[in-house]
Amino acid sequence: MTAMPSHFLARGLATAMAPCLIATAGCSWLFVQKRPPPPVEAAPPVQCTSSAAAPILDTVFASLYGLGGAAAVVAGAVAQGGDSLDVGLGKAQIAMGALWLAAGVALAFSAAHGYAAISDCRELKAAQQACFGGFEASCAALRGPGLTERVPTPTQ
Repeated sequence: MTAMPSHFLARGLATAMAPCLIATAGCSWLFVQKRPPPPVEAAPPVQCTSSAAAPILDTVFASLYGLGGAAAVVAGAVAQGGDSLDVGLGKAQIAMGALWLAAGVALAFSAAHGYAAISDCRELKAAQQACFGGFEASCAALRGPGLTERVPTPTQ
């Protein structure tokens, strides 16, 4: 029986794992709605995502993919010291590990995007509530940088 060339094995593993990687691809990029640009009215409340569920999922999967990828790269490097079949499997493990590490980095960026977006959303919603309550300094935050016109509130 002849051994399968390692590049075929690596491509086969990468192809088999691609759907798994795509299935967890960036919940924050897909599901987090950013805050609207200024100026923003004091009422009604803005529609943006303030839940941290998507970035938390991204963080969990980024950690799992990062750890799994690092383990696969180390295991592949160790396997390269064995016989010819181990060398082929080692190359496949290194390729798979690199793919998992890349997915982990992409998910980490997605998580960072999500955390930043929900933080901005929460700040804007808090400013809206304060402005609606009559706190004029919060209304300035709704106008945005360089905008001097008053944001109308329902009490005016």
